[in-house]
Amino acid sequence: RGLNPEEPVTSSAFLCTFHDLEITSVFLDDIMMQPDQPDMEFITVYETRSLRDTRDLLKTTTTDDAYSFVDNNSHPRLWRILAEHALENLDFVMADKAFVRSADYQGIQFVKHLQQLDDRAKQRAEVAVYFKRFDEAEQQYHKMDRPDLAVDMRMRLGDWFKVEKLVREMGGDDVQLVNAWNKIGSYYSDRHKWVKAAQYYAQAKNSEMLIDCFYALEDFTSLGHLMDALPVGNTLLLAIGDKFQSVGLCNEGVAAFLKAGDTKKAIDCCMLLNQWDQAVTLAQQHNFPQIEGLLAKYASHLLEKESFLEAIELYRKANHHLEAAKLLTNLAKESAEKKVHPVRVKKLYVLAALEVEKFKKKTLELNASNATGDPMGTRQTQVATMQVTAAQTLAGLMTMEAAGGSG
Repeated sequence: RGLNPEEPVTSSAFLCTFHDLEITSVFLDDIMMQPDQPDMEFITVYETRSLRDTRDLLKTTTTDDAYSFVDNNSHPRLWRILAEHALENLDFVMADKAFVRSADYQGIQFVKHLQQLDDRAKQRAEVAVYFKRFDEAEQQYHKMDRPDLAVDMRMRLGDWFKVEKLVREMGGDDVQLVNAWNKIGSYYSDRHKWVKAAQYYAQAKNSEMLIDCFYALEDFTSLGHLMDALPVGNTLLLAIGDKFQSVGLCNEGVAAFLKAGDTKKAIDCCMLLNQWDQAVTLAQQHNFPQIEGLLAKYASHLLEKESFLEAIELYRKANHHLEAAKLLTNLAKESAEKKVHPVRVKKLYVLAALEVEKFKKKTLELNASNATGDPMGTRQTQVATMQVTAAQTLAGLMTMEAAGGSG
């Protein structure tokens, strides 16, 4: 104290730090004997004499005597101890003086906040919060019959589990309960505990976060049920469609995009997942003529890369049987010229014939449907329709024969 040394303390510890009138020392010899498992007992904190004397004065004498002592031995740590002691006794005048001397602006503002409160029980609860005695503060609020203040305190602390419990006990409003469920769900999702997160998001009816949880869990069945539950045109359906598309579930993705009212994204999903037959069907149903051009470009790209089998599969999925048959016939011819794998040549010709047969069947079904297009017409109209149908069928068959002969 001043220039006078304090009484010595005998110790084999090494000095570590000196801060806020406290000396931290470490017993290095003991630590080195078991360095992999150090114990906190090997670290010792010694308080200076002025700090010890201040604590003793606050216990035995008045606050004014302690103020005089601290004023004579001024240090920010001593002023903070005096301010905290004054707060415990709700002596706001002394607490304000001590916070000013320690240059603690937040402490000064806290004292002003306490002085504005009209209830000493509420002041004690706020002081308990200041010293991080939250359970004690919660008990104070319950004694005051103010559970809403306990809920506000827990919300400020981010203790959403307690918030949920308190809101349930007090029968609070649904908004606070839903907010607590969302926060708890975020707590679990941040730690990748998706199952528990999904449970709380489901209670809060937070469909947006449920999508991410089901996707992380790879629970696409539940994601499909969520898609069914959402109303038509909901923007979240687009996110669900993107999730399905990213894992190759074409039908589910298309259903989500169509329910959202975005036909173009549904067609793009089919094209991206190489479901060209479904893409062509959707394009025809919703008047998207661009699909044929994209199909032709993609087929040309495959043919330039000499990916003939992929091009054939593309035409087959798009129900372009005649183009697939031509490519199969060309492959069969090339294989026959090489005079290798005769069985493969035979299979290619058989596949080409099957594609021609599919084309023929499709043409006949189309003509038959056109023939029944006017069931309420007169006999003359029916006869004329039958003549036109017969002519179209004959022309179609001649086209197929010509295509088969050129093949």
